[in-house]
Amino acid sequence: MPDNVGYTPGSGATIAADEISTVLFQRIKLVHGADGVNDGDVSAANPLPSSVPGAASVTIMSLTTAATGSNYTAFSSQACNALDIVNTSSVAIEYRRGGTGNTMTILSGSSRLVVGIANANEISVRRVDQSNTQITIPAEAIVI
Repeated sequence: MPDNVGYTPGSGATIAADEISTVLFQRIKLVHGADGVNDGDVSAANPLPSSVPGAASVTIMSLTTAATGSNYTAFSSQACNALDIVNTSSVAIEYRRGGTGNTMTILSGSSRLVVGIANANEISVRRVDQSNTQITIPAEAIVI
């Protein structure tokens, strides 16, 4: 049996619609299941299946800022899709991608989830005040 059903306005079965700004939008009843299978109408007793993607792996890592405060230090090589940098220090830090470009500040006691990377070593950090006093910055390298 074909999946499509013909409909001619004004004849045959009545179809529910909602008019929004002079345009009719068809109302539908949501049913879930694989092609050719009816797992039932969606309801409070039969909710639509959903899932939140979880992390396939999380690696705890850290780095110590450079002894020369104006220099950036890159995280070590670790494959990941995201890097959660946690500033547990008492000073603001900044990070940049790929060794050049604009920086983003992470205030003391804050964290920043950096996404759209393939490896933690794409991200480097330094103290905003560029002090030569080294600090350790923890992070989580996340593979989704």
